[in-house]
Amino acid sequence: MGRQYLKFEEGTRFPEILSKQPHVAYKVDDLDRYADDADRVIFGPEALGEGVRLAFVVKDDAIIELYEEK
Repeated sequence: MGRQYLKFEEGTRFPEILSKQPHVAYKVDDLDRYADDADRVIFGPEALGEGVRLAFVVKDDAIIELYEEK
């Protein structure tokens, strides 16, 4: 298990809540399925490159980063 630290610069496209609260991240095989099951989507899904997508969701009051690579 690795740790990731995010630095948000002024003008970032990410919602402010991501810079204020911690989140967990999961690599998933079907981002749409998990995003559809979330209580709320706060960012994305967005393509980051060929076959890579990212989304941030809220599920049971927890912020979750979903990362899909195909």
